[in-house]
Amino acid sequence: MTPDIKTVEMPPRSRLYNLPMAGKCGATQESLLSYSQRLSATHHVPARQMMAELLLPESSLSSLVTQQDGRSLINPKNLLSLNGAADGAATFAAGMMNLTGNPALANGTFLHWRGLLSSRMTMAPSRRWCPHCLANQSDRDQVTYALLWSVKVVDACPIHKVLLLDRCARCERPQPILGDGPTHGCCQHCLARLGSDVQCDTAHPAPPRQQFMAESAAEMIGLGPSARNIANRERFHEQLRLIAETQIGGSVRTLERRLQLSAGIVSKGGAIGLPVLLDLAYCLDLKPVVMLKGGTQQGMRAHAQKSQRKAQIRMPASRIHEFKLEVDRLVQVLIKAAASRIVIADLARRFQVLPKALYAHCADSIALIQDYNTHARPRLQAEQLEQLERAAKGAMRRLVAEGGIVTKRKVNQALVDVGVHWSRAEVRAAANQELTHLLQRAA
Repeated sequence: MTPDIKTVEMPPRSRLYNLPMAGKCGATQESLLSYSQRLSATHHVPARQMMAELLLPESSLSSLVTQQDGRSLINPKNLLSLNGAADGAATFAAGMMNLTGNPALANGTFLHWRGLLSSRMTMAPSRRWCPHCLANQSDRDQVTYALLWSVKVVDACPIHKVLLLDRCARCERPQPILGDGPTHGCCQHCLARLGSDVQCDTAHPAPPRQQFMAESAAEMIGLGPSARNIANRERFHEQLRLIAETQIGGSVRTLERRLQLSAGIVSKGGAIGLPVLLDLAYCLDLKPVVMLKGGTQQGMRAHAQKSQRKAQIRMPASRIHEFKLEVDRLVQVLIKAAASRIVIADLARRFQVLPKALYAHCADSIALIQDYNTHARPRLQAEQLEQLERAAKGAMRRLVAEGGIVTKRKVNQALVDVGVHWSRAEVRAAANQELTHLLQRAA
């Protein structure tokens, strides 16, 4: 018998598409801002326009939107906290749930850890990504950006053990937190694939410290809503007291001194910042989830681990000569490649030392890097630009010689065929100038 249609209860219809949130584990869990960009693409609306005109106003966050010349605008800096644990993140997640009907959007934030972590979480000022993870999504129409990548203290991918990228390897420009460009994993400026082989080759192996922090944060995210059962300050400080008593026979303040943490940073009993939590976990050699679940039997070698890692930073005298040769060789390779600006902090991370160790032991290499960044690199870039302009002009000459109507599509394709992307403003200007000159002569 067919049931009476009046007795059938239909779920309320959402105003926006109920787009599923991506991510099967903490390392791949999609961030809420990545979700909002994919949602905008699904509705064929520019992401910043939808954010300014619908998502933020409907989430009672109209204060983040400014009006200029009749247009609604948003400052990207105002969006950084929406992936965190602040009240704004909670309000935005609730508003998005009402609009989409998706109840799992809080998983794309750190809201499940509000009971322990400080709400003032420092997020990366621009988009970061693991190129290997994006390469694995190359068959998708829309790629997703992990919540883990948006946290400033996390510099590595726990899956592929490489440092995250924050600049396109092709145009060397950072990616916006929320962009109106394509969502299929391309640079918002030059449209190069962020998961290409070139990008993957740019990602350096992550030092053990960065790997540990990335794995720890991924485990925290992976708990999802169940994190609320252990993410509270009372439980955290009780576990710390137990660790201090069983491992060093003292108080939490004594533990702070042994680990050389700032006085009172964990013994005051208040909220704790995510960087401090991960740094503490690294010094204890105990991941936060294990610590909060009561896994103190995991062999915490606090003082010994700290002493060992500080020795690696200070570097024994017997290794200084070998270290200097390694740095010199790598700097020569980087300068010869002339690919991008050499960042001393990135070089230090690669060798698992502090930048001051490079200044102390590798003064000659530091001088070469500074000279390269200041003088040699601009000259090499100018020579590269000149070569690209010559290639673009040659492409225009061949295009006109072929005959037929010259269209914008043909011009763009001719530039791409010679390895020049049409979005390069200087090269395009040279190509347009040459094309105009050729067409006037032909006329």
